[in-house]
Amino acid sequence: MLWSLITKGQLCFHEVVKETNIDENRVSPNLQILIEKDLVRKYRKGHKMMYQVSDKNRANKYLWNEFMRFAGIKTKTQQSVSPTIGAYTDSSSWKVLYEDTDFVVDEKTGIITFSKPPRGPVRVTYRAGYKETPKPIRKASAILVAGFLRWILALKKKKRNDIRLLPKETWKQVKPLLEPFRKDTLDEERDALLREVAEYRDETYQLEQSEGLKFYKDYKKILKWAKEWIKVERLKATKSMTRGAREPRIGPKRQKHQEPT
Repeated sequence: MLWSLITKGQLCFHEVVKETNIDENRVSPNLQILIEKDLVRKYRKGHKMMYQVSDKNRANKYLWNEFMRFAGIKTKTQQSVSPTIGAYTDSSSWKVLYEDTDFVVDEKTGIITFSKPPRGPVRVTYRAGYKETPKPIRKASAILVAGFLRWILALKKKKRNDIRLLPKETWKQVKPLLEPFRKDTLDEERDALLREVAEYRDETYQLEQSEGLKFYKDYKKILKWAKEWIKVERLKATKSMTRGAREPRIGPKRQKHQEPT
């Protein structure tokens, strides 16, 4: 019923009955519910009582939330965040740090590494999101939209099984595509990586000294180099390396032509 009013704009009572193919004894109470939720408004036009959605965006959002509810997903309201700078509001007192010179960002984990430890408070201005929408998210969006439209069609045709099952089936396809991009998943991966890097603190320090590393964009690569460093040191300790033999390449300086795999 709500979808019919969204697409048709305005309908009188008998037009609502005809368009939705719902018994007129059920139309009145359903319209009253929509009016109480401020989704539909009624007004008189001549001798006819007309019905129209109050706001199309809100009405569409209501239908979407219902679709997600049938899928078993709770929708959240996005809240705006305003920065709190406190006493440090004087822009002239801030020193600007530049990416790739003063700091780098690991794009996969979001870890920021400074070339020198900053002193005092640090204010970070950044733009969240991706440079372009990842393919899995584009695919998930297309599946969701298709499932939603099929669900709307099922509502119009009163296919009860489809109304109940379509949202769940749609979400079942979408969930594995979105899982890698969930904040909880990304945070867990980042924290696990940092814990593992911390276990190789001495090896990482030696790499920094020998390779002149100040900061790095890929913590996973540093972790790999640290593990390779341990292997080389063990080989040296057991004198397994013959005199004059070429040492394995470790670190960015020694792997200009071949990145670690």
